[in-house]
Amino acid sequence: MTYIIINGAPGVGKSSLLNLLQDNLKSRYALIDGDDLARTVPLENNTEWLNLMQDNIAACSENFIKYGIKNIIISFVFPTQERLNRFKKLLKREQDNFLYIVLKCEDDELRKRIKIRDKQRLLNIEDALNCNHKINRLENDYVVETTDKSPELVLSEILKILSEECQ
Repeated sequence: MTYIIINGAPGVGKSSLLNLLQDNLKSRYALIDGDDLARTVPLENNTEWLNLMQDNIAACSENFIKYGIKNIIISFVFPTQERLNRFKKLLKREQDNFLYIVLKCEDDELRKRIKIRDKQRLLNIEDALNCNHKINRLENDYVVETTDKSPELVLSEILKILSEECQ
Protein backbone atom coordinates (compact mmCIF):
# COMPACT_ATOMS: atom_id res chain seq x y z
CA MET A 1 0.00 0.00 0.00
CA THR A 2 1.42 3.36 -1.03
CA TYR A 3 0.07 6.82 -0.37
CA ILE A 4 1.40 9.36 -2.84
CA ILE A 5 0.99 12.87 -1.47
CA ILE A 6 1.18 15.57 -4.13
CA ASN A 7 1.72 18.76 -2.22
CA GLY A 8 2.01 22.30 -3.48
CA ALA A 9 0.61 25.78 -3.16
CA PRO A 10 -2.57 26.80 -4.96
CA GLY A 11 -1.76 27.29 -8.64
CA VAL A 12 1.25 24.97 -9.00
CA GLY A 13 -0.70 22.44 -11.08
CA LYS A 14 -1.93 19.74 -8.67
CA SER A 15 -5.48 19.46 -10.02
CA SER A 16 -4.31 19.67 -13.63
CA LEU A 17 -1.85 16.86 -12.91
CA LEU A 18 -4.56 14.66 -11.36
CA ASN A 19 -6.75 15.14 -14.43
CA LEU A 20 -3.89 13.98 -16.66
CA LEU A 21 -2.98 11.08 -14.36
CA GLN A 22 -6.54 9.81 -14.57
CA ASP A 23 -6.13 9.31 -18.31
CA ASN A 24 -2.58 7.92 -18.18
CA LEU A 25 -2.27 5.46 -15.30
CA LYS A 26 -2.24 1.83 -16.37
CA SER A 27 -2.87 0.02 -13.09
CA ARG A 28 -5.35 0.55 -10.28
CA TYR A 29 -4.89 3.85 -8.50
CA ALA A 30 -7.29 6.01 -6.55
CA LEU A 31 -7.02 9.74 -7.20
CA ILE A 32 -8.21 12.14 -4.52
CA ASP A 33 -8.25 15.88 -5.10
CA GLY A 34 -8.76 17.36 -1.65
CA ASP A 35 -10.35 20.47 -3.11
CA ASP A 36 -13.29 18.37 -4.30
CA LEU A 37 -14.06 16.88 -0.88
CA ALA A 38 -15.22 19.89 1.11
CA ARG A 39 -16.05 22.96 -0.84
CA THR A 40 -17.57 25.32 1.69
CA VAL A 41 -19.35 28.62 1.30
CA PRO A 42 -17.87 30.90 2.32
CA LEU A 43 -14.41 29.43 1.97
CA GLU A 44 -12.67 29.73 5.32
CA ASN A 45 -9.09 28.58 5.33
CA ASN A 46 -8.71 28.01 9.05
CA THR A 47 -7.70 25.09 11.29
CA GLU A 48 -11.24 23.70 11.52
CA TRP A 49 -11.63 23.73 7.73
CA LEU A 50 -8.21 22.10 7.23
CA ASN A 51 -9.15 19.39 9.76
CA LEU A 52 -12.44 18.79 7.93
CA MET A 53 -10.61 18.45 4.61
CA GLN A 54 -8.01 16.06 6.01
CA ASP A 55 -10.68 13.98 7.76
CA ASN A 56 -12.62 13.67 4.48
CA ILE A 57 -9.50 12.69 2.53
CA ALA A 58 -8.61 10.05 5.14
CA ALA A 59 -12.15 8.61 5.09
CA CYS A 60 -12.10 8.35 1.28
CA SER A 61 -8.67 6.72 1.45
CA GLU A 62 -9.94 4.07 3.85
CA ASN A 63 -12.84 3.28 1.52
CA PHE A 64 -10.49 2.80 -1.42
CA ILE A 65 -8.33 0.46 0.69
CA LYS A 66 -11.43 -1.50 1.71
CA TYR A 67 -12.07 -2.18 -1.99
CA GLY A 68 -8.54 -3.29 -2.77
CA ILE A 69 -6.89 -0.18 -4.17
CA LYS A 70 -3.17 -0.36 -3.37
CA ASN A 71 -1.95 3.06 -4.52
CA ILE A 72 -3.72 6.24 -3.50
CA ILE A 73 -2.67 9.59 -4.95
CA ILE A 74 -3.76 12.53 -2.81
CA SER A 75 -3.50 16.08 -4.07
CA PHE A 76 -3.89 18.83 -1.51
CA VAL A 77 -2.12 21.74 0.13
CA PHE A 78 -0.26 20.55 3.22
CA PRO A 79 1.49 23.78 4.24
CA THR A 80 3.37 22.48 7.30
CA GLN A 81 5.02 19.34 8.60
CA GLU A 82 2.41 19.29 11.38
CA ARG A 83 -0.36 19.05 8.76
CA LEU A 84 1.41 16.16 7.02
CA ASN A 85 1.97 14.38 10.35
CA ARG A 86 -1.67 14.86 11.37
CA PHE A 87 -2.82 13.37 8.08
CA LYS A 88 -0.56 10.34 8.41
CA LYS A 89 -1.91 9.71 11.93
CA LEU A 90 -5.49 9.91 10.62
CA LEU A 91 -4.75 7.03 8.27
CA LYS A 92 -3.50 4.84 11.15
CA ARG A 93 -1.46 2.81 8.72
CA GLU A 94 2.17 3.12 9.83
CA GLN A 95 3.16 -0.02 7.88
CA ASP A 96 2.33 1.61 4.56
CA ASN A 97 4.62 3.64 2.35
CA PHE A 98 4.24 7.39 2.08
CA LEU A 99 5.72 9.13 -0.93
CA TYR A 100 5.86 12.92 -0.74
CA ILE A 101 6.05 14.81 -4.02
CA VAL A 102 6.18 18.60 -4.01
CA LEU A 103 5.17 20.56 -7.07
CA LYS A 104 7.17 23.76 -7.12
CA CYS A 105 6.57 26.99 -9.03
CA GLU A 106 8.40 30.32 -9.10
CA ASP A 107 6.56 33.25 -7.54
CA ASP A 108 6.04 35.30 -10.71
CA GLU A 109 4.51 32.34 -12.55
CA LEU A 110 2.36 31.44 -9.54
CA ARG A 111 1.00 35.01 -9.44
CA LYS A 112 0.08 34.78 -13.15
CA ARG A 113 -1.64 31.41 -12.76
CA ILE A 114 -3.71 32.52 -9.79
CA LYS A 115 -4.83 35.71 -11.53
CA ILE A 116 -5.97 33.67 -14.54
CA ARG A 117 -7.78 30.93 -12.64
CA ASP A 118 -9.17 32.82 -9.65
CA LYS A 119 -11.86 34.93 -11.26
CA GLN A 120 -13.88 35.05 -8.03
CA ARG A 121 -10.86 36.25 -6.05
CA LEU A 122 -11.13 33.47 -3.48
CA LEU A 123 -7.36 33.11 -3.29
CA ASN A 124 -5.17 35.74 -1.77
CA ILE A 125 -2.04 35.82 -3.92
CA GLU A 126 0.25 36.75 -1.04
CA ASP A 127 -1.14 33.88 1.05
CA ALA A 128 -0.52 31.49 -1.84
CA LEU A 129 3.06 32.74 -2.22
CA ASN A 130 3.65 32.38 1.51
CA CYS A 131 2.25 28.84 1.34
CA ASN A 132 4.53 28.12 -1.63
CA HIS A 133 7.58 29.18 0.40
CA LYS A 134 6.55 27.04 3.41
CA ILE A 135 5.93 23.95 1.32
CA ASN A 136 9.24 24.33 -0.51
CA ARG A 137 11.04 24.08 2.84
CA LEU A 138 9.35 20.80 3.86
CA GLU A 139 11.08 17.45 3.67
CA ASN A 140 10.04 15.52 0.59
CA ASP A 141 10.97 12.56 -1.56
CA TYR A 142 10.75 14.38 -4.89
CA VAL A 143 10.42 17.95 -6.13
CA VAL A 144 8.98 18.59 -9.57
CA GLU A 145 9.42 22.10 -10.92
CA THR A 146 6.34 23.25 -12.87
CA THR A 147 7.25 26.86 -13.68
CA ASP A 148 8.31 26.50 -17.30
CA LYS A 149 6.88 23.07 -18.03
CA SER A 150 3.75 22.02 -19.81
CA PRO A 151 1.31 19.91 -17.80
CA GLU A 152 2.22 16.98 -20.06
CA LEU A 153 5.91 17.29 -19.18
CA VAL A 154 5.07 17.40 -15.46
CA LEU A 155 2.90 14.31 -16.01
CA SER A 156 5.80 12.51 -17.64
CA GLU A 157 8.06 13.23 -14.65
CA ILE A 158 5.40 12.04 -12.20
CA LEU A 159 4.73 8.85 -14.19
CA LYS A 160 8.45 8.08 -14.07
CA ILE A 161 8.49 8.53 -10.28
CA LEU A 162 5.42 6.30 -9.89
CA SER A 163 6.91 3.57 -12.06
CA GLU A 164 10.01 3.55 -9.85
CA GLU A 165 8.21 3.76 -6.49
CA CYS A 166 4.87 1.95 -6.76
CA GLN A 167 4.27 -1.74 -7.22
